[in-house]
Amino acid sequence: MNFNEFLEEKGEKTIPVLKYMAAKIGLLMMKGKEPECLEEEYIKKSMELTIEYYEKIKALDEEKTEGIENPEEEPEEPEDLPFFDFDYWQDMQVCMHCKTEEEAIEFCKVMHKAGKKWSSKDSYKNLTGWGIHKEKTCYNFNRGLYDEKAAYFSGGHTILEWSQERERGLKNE
Repeated sequence: MNFNEFLEEKGEKTIPVLKYMAAKIGLLMMKGKEPECLEEEYIKKSMELTIEYYEKIKALDEEKTEGIENPEEEPEEPEDLPFFDFDYWQDMQVCMHCKTEEEAIEFCKVMHKAGKKWSSKDSYKNLTGWGIHKEKTCYNFNRGLYDEKAAYFSGGHTILEWSQERERGLKNE
């Protein structure tokens, strides 16, 4: 299968992967480094592995919600979540660092409540992505992505700390 056929077969699932890879390649080129591999087969294999990974995570999340008739129609989360002003940070290069899994779960609930979604259009409600980078996890809430804190730092992003923003949000309610 050639590259164009591969993209057609995988459809929309490739869009977040392509955006992520383009950002990584752009960062390398801005630093004057030549990306190691832009070969068609390398990109295809990277996409396949990433899509396979996301499908496994989604399957695990579906196991957690097994027995629930329609997880999208669960009662809304209680109103005791901290406030975060996503509009203030709109269109900025910014991300939120979560040091613990509890922080990640809570911040993902806050993003879900605000109507935010992953770049794949999936809800933050049932998927945090914490298992990959753990205490180094940062969420680019404007783009629906996540990565290691160091990647966002080297990309010039402002890095907010959820523990601090959470306290501000509780005080401002």
